[in-house]
Amino acid sequence: MSAPTFNILVEIQDWDRVAIHPDVGEAVDAILRGQLPATETRWPDENGEVHIEKVVPAITERRTPVQRQLARKDGQPRLFLFGVNRGRMEQVADEMQISLDLVNTLENATLLVTSKKYYRQKPKKVKEAEATNVPIFVLRGNTPTQIRQLLNTLYPAEIPQQTNSFEKALGEAREAVEKVMSGEETVELSPQSAYIRRLQHLIAERNALSSQSTGKDPERRVRIFKG
Repeated sequence: MSAPTFNILVEIQDWDRVAIHPDVGEAVDAILRGQLPATETRWPDENGEVHIEKVVPAITERRTPVQRQLARKDGQPRLFLFGVNRGRMEQVADEMQISLDLVNTLENATLLVTSKKYYRQKPKKVKEAEATNVPIFVLRGNTPTQIRQLLNTLYPAEIPQQTNSFEKALGEAREAVEKVMSGEETVELSPQSAYIRRLQHLIAERNALSSQSTGKDPERRVRIFKG
């Protein structure tokens, strides 16, 4: 298995924020294992100065296995939002077809969700959560991407179709690699989104094979072949 063609991967998280994956190989391996890779986030301030922050996705220092701690009678977590946009959270949940249980008091919550900005300030609610051992999940920001990652962590059972589709697409790319390495001239994969196609391209690269996207959305797909 060869090293990736490109050393660095840049992920656009928002209109003014990007995440840098300095080691493409490690990032791809983490994604294929269903983990979130460590990133270097960059964004400009009002004066145009670029800020850099290295982030390792994690629950706060008091973390324990989230899904085990959040169990209740129906198995769903009760979320108390502090410094997090409720409307945006509900919108992303609707898009993912997830039924949220948002509570208005910390006493009724099984998880406090806050942003890094608020967590660093250690306001009263955060201190209360720490004192009463309520788990805290810290979002890097109020972006849909960060909220979606949180909901994927908390509600894996509610998105089986998305997960199965993701794994199927990556499995198809790995099978195509095996076929090409066994002698087939080229293998064309099923149509996928731009994000999935990028991962399929990386799988080909890590096996010293060539690939290209062909066709127009929504039928655009990856073709893997020997270079």
